[in-house]
Amino acid sequence: MAARPVLRRALIASRQFSAKTAIPFDDIKVTSDKSGVVVATQNTKLPLATVGIVVGAGPRHETAAVSGASTYLNATAFQSSQDYTAFATTREAEILGAQFSVQSGRDFTLYRVTVPVSNVDKASHILASAATKQLFHPWEVREQDERVEQAHVSSQQQLVDAAFQLAFRKNLGRSAIIAHHKIGHVSSDALTAFYNDRFVASNIGVIGVGVEHAHFEGLFASLLAHLSTKPVVNEAAKFYGGAVESRTTTGSGSSSSVIAFAAGAQDQISANILARLLATPASVKWGNSGSRTGLALGKAGLSGSVGSFSKSFSDATLFGVSVSSDSASAHKVVTTAAAEIKAALNGAVSEAEFNRAKNLFAADILESDRTAWFAHQVARTRGAVTPETVAASANALSFAAFKDFVAKVGASKPVYTSSGSLDNTPYYDELGF
Repeated sequence: MAARPVLRRALIASRQFSAKTAIPFDDIKVTSDKSGVVVATQNTKLPLATVGIVVGAGPRHETAAVSGASTYLNATAFQSSQDYTAFATTREAEILGAQFSVQSGRDFTLYRVTVPVSNVDKASHILASAATKQLFHPWEVREQDERVEQAHVSSQQQLVDAAFQLAFRKNLGRSAIIAHHKIGHVSSDALTAFYNDRFVASNIGVIGVGVEHAHFEGLFASLLAHLSTKPVVNEAAKFYGGAVESRTTTGSGSSSSVIAFAAGAQDQISANILARLLATPASVKWGNSGSRTGLALGKAGLSGSVGSFSKSFSDATLFGVSVSSDSASAHKVVTTAAAEIKAALNGAVSEAEFNRAKNLFAADILESDRTAWFAHQVARTRGAVTPETVAASANALSFAAFKDFVAKVGASKPVYTSSGSLDNTPYYDELGF
């Protein structure tokens, strides 16, 4: 995700948000048809509309037999379907002024199109065919091998992925990064098996931003009438406890680490706020001068970088802090950051810090991609609320309730992952948790 303007983020973080803020959107409408497909819309009355089809299909849902299928599902999107070839889709996109794309995460795949409102129906037909009638020709699958192999994965992505594996082991703990030995060996049959298992009516949602609900609902009732109505099985995530670590030595001259905690679904807002209190998200350039860990490193005269992350799902949230430095400084940088995290979790948190982090969280969600926002919610909860509603809930969270959550996290143990040149990187038992 591209960095957001620093000035605007600073202004946003300095004020309180209100659910009464004027926005150019109608109320959100959410319905479910008799097959189980959820339809969520919010009309903007603007000349452009965005339509998405979201499926609860990601690495979380893979088995050993179809490992890597989610990666190839993303890579082969908008190839041949029962109604369109890849060339025909490209040609129609140019005619309609449409932009098709795919986005995926640990527990979802989102097919989407942005198009002039006048062309929504035709673009929706192409989108529905691409998402729910894909053919997975063997040659089209193999054409994506080089693309999959060359996809860039950052060191932080690898460390957060390792933290998920330590924390949850199964389902949410399945790696979201395809294993190297699977590249070139995910077959058309494996993709089809995964597709048939997950692409069913009760596991699919349709999102429309800038469309009229009644017409949109009727349109997709027709476009998705072919979907199977068999039930889908989703295993709940289980946190297996902290006090565990993983270390991966590479030829890098730097050291990177992640310290991560888990929270339940009921504490997602508090977890996201706590993450931003400990360290500002990496999307905010020069933003850690005011965060707990950033200030601690600055006061100690240490040259290192910190950033927070938070990943929320229907049944769990994993959140924490990433720390990077040159190899020689790693021990001091990581232990200093860890000491500050521990101090905060032991209750040394001010209301001013809480309000700053709360406003950063509100800024993030109010600036979020609205189509993706609704898609994540529909895939995970089969419902949807607006970013403004969640921002209002965050504003309503009291400092006392937040402190109770912090104490609960403080009584738990984190997972710890490190990679790079690790000669001077501390082990878990040196962090003091």
